[in-house]
Amino acid sequence: MKDSGMRAGPRKFRYQRGQSFVELALFFPIILLMLVIMIDAGFLMYHYLTLLDATREGARYGASIDPFLNPDIYERICNGIVMPLAQDVLIDADPEGLDVVISIFSVGTSGLGVPEVKARYPDDDGWSLNNEGGRTGTIRTSVFSVADVNTRLQGMPGSPDTGVLLVEIWFDDRTMISVPFISAATSLDPIRLHAYTFMPITKATP
Repeated sequence: MKDSGMRAGPRKFRYQRGQSFVELALFFPIILLMLVIMIDAGFLMYHYLTLLDATREGARYGASIDPFLNPDIYERICNGIVMPLAQDVLIDADPEGLDVVISIFSVGTSGLGVPEVKARYPDDDGWSLNNEGGRTGTIRTSVFSVADVNTRLQGMPGSPDTGVLLVEIWFDDRTMISVPFISAATSLDPIRLHAYTFMPITKATP
């Protein structure tokens, strides 16, 4: 009886060790997948914050320019500020998945004393980088209509006439670590990012 117990010990140890290897083989792909997702999510957040910062700086710069005296304000904001600041993210960007749209709104007061958009420049769709000569990407339009901007302005009754500058950027962000079966199953590669900034521009006052 004693000898039988001694022989059972090593067999039990080998069984437990084999079970551990099986569990590791089962869970390792899941752990690896979670690690890949965390890394890509980190890059995605970094790219979005970089684009958001670029739109903020572009809008801040444009707010100091008189759009009526400087018709090239859109090119100056886009090519002088937004694109250079976002260069780290856009260096390998697909032209088809990239665009910058800039709009300027002249804001006056309605008969009820509520701020409302009186005019939008350069047109209802906004200025598009891809509408310039030599660009091959899809020409996008602003996701914000005049009605959308008026809705945002309704919370500021009694405010003086002013202007609003809107800078938007689109970017198709491809995952840093390609996992083919995930991309095929979810259609999440690329992920379209859209960052924007509203900024007062008093020189666009109607």
